[in-house]
Amino acid sequence: MLTLLEQLAEKGKNVSRVYSELWFRTTDCKLIDVDDEDGIAYASGLSVRRWRERVDILEQLDFVRVKPNGGKKYGYIFLPNPNELAVRFRKEGKVSDEWWGAFTKRCSKIGYKLAAIS
Repeated sequence: MLTLLEQLAEKGKNVSRVYSELWFRTTDCKLIDVDDEDGIAYASGLSVRRWRERVDILEQLDFVRVKPNGGKKYGYIFLPNPNELAVRFRKEGKVSDEWWGAFTKRCSKIGYKLAAIS
């Protein structure tokens, strides 16, 4: 999934560390209450400004949804199912054959059933 993110994001805008850090902070509901932007940014290896830029890119790519909490723009971050996103991107022609082959092989190995692509 991180390779797909890097393929979809603008060159030089590495979003995979931010995405990984967000996943490390989620619970089963996939909703993160952003109560410490500085801490999340630091754990992602970025300044807060750069972290926000990367979150905006992830949102543009549909890998996250951001909602405010009071006066904080980045109050809550929701992480949709990335496997469902991968299927959608494949239907839209945004996923390379090489990546798709590796992804579907991994899904098969772990027993994850992908939605049919028509």
